[in-house]
Amino acid sequence: MRESRTSANTLNAQQLSKHNKETNYVRGYYLADDKDQLIVSLDWSAVELVLIGECSGDLNFAEAYGQRPHKDLHGPAAARALGMSMEEYNVHPDKKMYRSKVGKPSNFGYWYSGWLATTAKEMGWDMNQTAEAVRAYAEGFPIGEEWRLNTIALVKKQGFVQLPDGHRRVRFEATQNWEAQFLEAFEALGGGDAYLEFARRAMAQIQRRAGNQAVNAMIQGSCGSLAKRAILSMKAKIKEKGLRARFMLLIHDEVLFSVHKDDCLEVMDLLYDEMIQGRGIVNNLVLDSSIAIGYTFQPYDANRAPYGQIELMELPEGIEGIAPERVGCRATQEERALVIKHLTNRPSTMV
Repeated sequence: MRESRTSANTLNAQQLSKHNKETNYVRGYYLADDKDQLIVSLDWSAVELVLIGECSGDLNFAEAYGQRPHKDLHGPAAARALGMSMEEYNVHPDKKMYRSKVGKPSNFGYWYSGWLATTAKEMGWDMNQTAEAVRAYAEGFPIGEEWRLNTIALVKKQGFVQLPDGHRRVRFEATQNWEAQFLEAFEALGGGDAYLEFARRAMAQIQRRAGNQAVNAMIQGSCGSLAKRAILSMKAKIKEKGLRARFMLLIHDEVLFSVHKDDCLEVMDLLYDEMIQGRGIVNNLVLDSSIAIGYTFQPYDANRAPYGQIELMELPEGIEGIAPERVGCRATQEERALVIKHLTNRPSTMV
């Protein structure tokens, strides 16, 4: 089902995870346009969850994403799925692990499937344990769950969903008309009751997937519309101001520009301001974004990729001039300038 997000091939940058240390070195082959330019990347923060909250009006999402910076939603989600109170969760010795293995995959997985398959695999849960976690998680987001079920019911009734930007995403196989045609085709083939039972089971699986894809389209499609509108606006503003920057690539929720080193500070401010605009899609909640800069697109590592993407919302160790107590903090303009100096003073062998 087309959900209006972007795709890529040769090389498929969409599959280059920044978190996989075994493969993210491939990002190091993405370079800025020339020796005087750097790659500036901005990544929307939890944009899919923001859009779930925007579409559904769920109060728990509003609590987390109604201000900037965002509050944590993964910890509370983990507590719900595990049947803990927040008081119990906050003092639990494994809360950090639960946040990453239960909370985050639950938040990003449940809304597309109505199930917690990834979480269950991580935790080694059986079907009964998973079903109980699903029930507890869904009960924690009653308005969001009502929106999810209503979206599925709507696509079953009319065969499409309409995104906030007016685009429609069609799923005819979710409808009763498709169901009737499907069964009629199987009945015409003959084969008896067992044959028809197989057809009904296959049909149920196809329709269940179609309903989930309708929810997916509402979220992912809105992400795609937001990104495309933002990029067009960014390019126009850069041209208007005469800045030396070129749009390179969109990878999921991450926007890349090649920027002249002397324009980086101004361009980063401009791009961040553009990233947090709702553009008629996010009207009630608040968008936020990270900013990173590097000579290559590989995530910064003091040993493996010292000139890779340096996160400016959480300064890393190893940058000359950055005080130890500032590590993990959001970079000031002066610290951003130090990062740019670090990147432009790289060895000549990297030019």
